[in-house]
Amino acid sequence: MDSDLSPQDKKDLDKFIKFFALKTVQVIVQARLGEKICTRSSSSPTGSDWFNLAIKDIPEVTHEAKKALAGQLPGIGRSMCVEISLKTSEGDSMELETWCLEMNEKCDKDIKVSYTVYNRLSVLLKSLLAITRVTPAYKLSRKQGHDYVILYRIYFGEVQLTGLGEGFQTVRVGVVGTPVGTVTLSCAYRTNLAFMSNRQFERSAPIMGIIVDHFVDPPCSSQRPANMGQPCNYRAPDEEDGGPFAGAQDSQEVCTTSFSTSPPSQVGQHAPLLLCTVFYGIINLLSKFWDNPSDAN
Repeated sequence: MDSDLSPQDKKDLDKFIKFFALKTVQVIVQARLGEKICTRSSSSPTGSDWFNLAIKDIPEVTHEAKKALAGQLPGIGRSMCVEISLKTSEGDSMELETWCLEMNEKCDKDIKVSYTVYNRLSVLLKSLLAITRVTPAYKLSRKQGHDYVILYRIYFGEVQLTGLGEGFQTVRVGVVGTPVGTVTLSCAYRTNLAFMSNRQFERSAPIMGIIVDHFVDPPCSSQRPANMGQPCNYRAPDEEDGGPFAGAQDSQEVCTTSFSTSPPSQVGQHAPLLLCTVFYGIINLLSKFWDNPSDAN
């Protein structure tokens, strides 16, 4: 399906999808750190701000993402998934949500890889930034500590949703058409948070009112099974010096295409700031809904 693409367009599209996947993992995991993240905005972003978002990559997360991808790209029949789970100090665990980046066969042959696909991926990443903060796992991540910790696991292949329990909900973050298929980003999340006999969490309502079609130390032992997730709040002790993940370069530094830096946005330099304002407005409204459901009526 990519035979009509020029070699340069094919190279750029593959690079865009690769680094969009890496940034997607960063956004999801950083939203589960349990802390607020403040990043200074700029009306004149530099060429290193890929997708017009100043996201500082966590090296160990990039390392895990690249290890899961193993040189492959999300494509038709090849999904990249980020699983978020909760693990208590007693050793009990519960899957909370699964984010899925995949591609279907619907193609847009007339779309321009540069800059239309790039700019729409940028909007999709901003949508993800907002929606990661309104699913039930976000509130749980803000309360993690000695009682429980939030973990993440990245895998490549068939989507696994059986661990989310009965009645799980799904939300589509958005889609972006490309000449080789349509990029789709979605989330399936647990709604029944009743956990064990002595642990009761409220049952979460489905997410409502979201427009999705727009363009501490871990309480468990350090000995971890190979299939267990990584703690979202983990930091390498020698992060300042690169630590054990010095080889996992920041994707902002290694992302090179036919452009020497990220492609300049053609939606206007103030558009990213406006979009962020809209998304954070949505977050604030939905946060009030979660805290005081009765006020929403």
